[in-house]
Amino acid sequence: MFKRNHTIFLSLMATSLAGCQSTGQGLQTPVEVEQSQLILEGTDWSGRLHIQVVDCMSPSQQQQQTVSCSVDPSFVLVGGGAQTYYSGKGAMLTESRPNDDGQYRTWIASSKDHVYADPHWLDVYAVGMRLDGVSRATLVAQMQIKSSTSGTNTGVVSWQTATDQGYTLIGGGAKVNWSGAGSLLFRSSPFASQTDNRTWLAGAKDHLVSSSASLTVYAIGIKPVIPGFGTLDIATRFNGGSVGGNQAGNVQVSADAGWVSASPGALSDWGSSQGRLLTGIVPGIATAVAKDKDHGKPAAGTLWAYSRQIRVKP
Repeated sequence: MFKRNHTIFLSLMATSLAGCQSTGQGLQTPVEVEQSQLILEGTDWSGRLHIQVVDCMSPSQQQQQTVSCSVDPSFVLVGGGAQTYYSGKGAMLTESRPNDDGQYRTWIASSKDHVYADPHWLDVYAVGMRLDGVSRATLVAQMQIKSSTSGTNTGVVSWQTATDQGYTLIGGGAKVNWSGAGSLLFRSSPFASQTDNRTWLAGAKDHLVSSSASLTVYAIGIKPVIPGFGTLDIATRFNGGSVGGNQAGNVQVSADAGWVSASPGALSDWGSSQGRLLTGIVPGIATAVAKDKDHGKPAAGTLWAYSRQIRVKP
């Protein structure tokens, strides 16, 4: 079952987000958008597990963006994503991750242009879950967010974080801690293998210009047996497609029948070329979309979209 609710707010960027200020390397301070442009809601086969996707847009076009987005108070954050809208050479993701403040409501994402100036919009998504008959406090008590940070390196930086034993991965994200020209995400995803249900992986790289960075990776875990409710099934779905040089990639994966998508992921696999970079990790009720591009130099590759899908165990 799906419900779509459009909230039209042509003046949103000039009103709700007027307090946005620039800090640090030109990044915007995180802006929690209380209104959304679009809310999607749906349920799994049982009708007892509800998923909500909230969509929040940056207040203006900037060369570097950071925006946060929150699910409704009755929902618990389980995933999220972001995508850039650009008109020039392009803008890529540097952050897409949960806010680890203990509230389980907010997703934060960041983007930047790179070498070539390109003011752009950033669209950020928060995915929430609600279980019939289970209070928000009870559900939060069955969850955890784990994070860890890599060392600082130039070139490619890869890292991973796992949930504790007894928790199953439901979602995850990553943040590039960059300096100088900057490093950009090319991966934020679960393992494709069903044998690892606890680990979230991420990768970032400098591009065209040498730059050092570290990578903080987040894993959202949940105990699969929820007191007074039942057992949750959680699994990974993934799909890939080849992308040519000078082409933008766009790949979608769909959840199995009766399942819903809790958290999207993406991997831009560029082999030995100059590299491709993520421009979008987009959630849906029963889908996940990955988007990427080469930048400055043509580079072909394979783009993978991932979904941590979930349902009530039959």
